[in-house]
Amino acid sequence: MKRKYILTENTKEIDGHTLYQIKAVKDIYINGEDEEPEVESGELGGWIESEENLSHKGSCWVDNDSCVYGKAKVYGGGIISGDAIVCENAEVCDRASVHGSSKIRGNAVVCGNSSIFEFGIVEGDAYVKNSSVSGRSKIYGHAYVKESILYGDTRICGNTHIENSEIFGFAKIYGDIRVKSAILYDNADISKPGDYFSINGFGMSGKSVTFFKSDDGKVKTSLPELYEAYPYAFAESVNSFKSIAAECYKRDKIWADRASMLAEFAEKYFAEKCINK
Repeated sequence: MKRKYILTENTKEIDGHTLYQIKAVKDIYINGEDEEPEVESGELGGWIESEENLSHKGSCWVDNDSCVYGKAKVYGGGIISGDAIVCENAEVCDRASVHGSSKIRGNAVVCGNSSIFEFGIVEGDAYVKNSSVSGRSKIYGHAYVKESILYGDTRICGNTHIENSEIFGFAKIYGDIRVKSAILYDNADISKPGDYFSINGFGMSGKSVTFFKSDDGKVKTSLPELYEAYPYAFAESVNSFKSIAAECYKRDKIWADRASMLAEFAEKYFAEKCINK
């Protein structure tokens, strides 16, 4: 196997580990050989503890001031840049990228076309695939996240399974819960079945509508179609959803009636949880 980098004599210490700056000894094409090489032979990269941390196969690379150490592995097309850290037994592979000041540690796996950036953290036994994690979002425990977008200050942990969802603000999802095709925001507090429901294909745009429990006991909702028309307001209660939907669908009685029926269902669904409706 032809080596694509060497360890230089430049070293630094981090968490009791001695890391070596790497130097490319061949051009590395991250986006395919039809393009210019993203890393040219002779270019200095980031820092690793040993060659076990970064595969010589594929287009994977550790760049800038980023660090990979311990038993962590970067392989396939994984890219680590900025001042990101990948350590302990974590893995970054496929075409996943970790940059900014992000941290991947523990036994976490980041794969597919995932992008972890800004101050995102993935740790514990968490698994992230084809997802975007940013802001100060943190995924840990045995959480599984796929095809989703997380930003803000979200917390995902426990045995949660998140798929095809958008989660932002200060939302917390924990316990043993599966969340699919949902939009959860602000102070959403989801830990068990019955804390939210989501309906696909609602509205003239066919998008999802989600009603969910917040940590202050209120029931809130998100329907992108409404907030594209009325960006100044998220529905902070079921009654608020009724008002916004009535205005949005004032020229379409069929969808206005459907929104009204959905609101009535939400009130019954969350009857014991919903306060200040």
